Amino acid sequence: GGPQSAVNEGVRQAASDIIGFCDSDDYVARDYYETLYEAMMCSGTDLACCGLRIVYDGTISDYESDRSLSVFNKEAVQREFWENSGRCLIGNNRYNKLFRKDFLLQVLPETMSDLCFGEDAVLTHLYLEKCRDVCILEQYNGYFYRQVPTSLINSFREKQIDDNIAYVKAMEWIGEIYSHQFLTRDRFNDGLMANLLYRCMDSGLPVVKKCGYAKRILEEFSDKRHFIEYNLKKLHPILRMGFQLMQWGCVWLGVLWCTLYIKLIRFLQKK
Repeated sequence: GGPQSAVNEGVRQAASDIIGFCDSDDYVARDYYETLYEAMMCSGTDLACCGLRIVYDGTISDYESDRSLSVFNKEAVQREFWENSGRCLIGNNRYNKLFRKDFLLQVLPETMSDLCFGEDAVLTHLYLEKCRDVCILEQYNGYFYRQVPTSLINSFREKQIDDNIAYVKAMEWIGEIYSHQFLTRDRFNDGLMANLLYRCMDSGLPVVKKCGYAKRILEEFSDKRHFIEYNLKKLHPILRMGFQLMQWGCVWLGVLWCTLYIKLIRFLQKK
């Protein structure tokens, strides 16, 4: 199986009633587990979450912390997720959180163990459906998330198209749980499409390959073509125009347009 198979086995073998996850290249503050555990116990919630700091190229993002604690019911967190294109109050990942083992064991059999991309989001939202309330330490950023240029998130590989398609299907499957409450989950799938196209354009692949991959992405997500309306509003108009050209069938022109613009931005950033 994929990464989730190892997670599943680790949860089953864990001796503690409370479980946290940390990626192999990340690290946490000295008081991270103690702080989240106390927050969970004091609030009586089933999931504790905190902020994080990004570690990239030797620099760490700055933050100010007063460890203010907020408690949300799970419906508020779920609604935030589906109505805001996949952005969530607690994030979609399994790190920077503490879970209750008994609830995790209830959702492990349902989690797709062969999923290689987005498996943590599947687990997180299956868990959310089981729990009641969530506590969030909004200004305590005790988790250090290391970004690597060659990581799955920051690079583009052909297999990611398949992984993202599988991810969309998984999220649609989870969406059936919410369908009686939230009716805008297509926005999340549109966001995946936009994100995948952007990372393809930002990769070091030859333009010919970019065009081939862009065509496939557009074909595979053909029933979710309204992503521009929802997910590209905040992009620079020049980049947004390139994506629109791809949607209109001018894939070569759209790819060249986006690639040249991104190269220019990267050049100016180095200056």
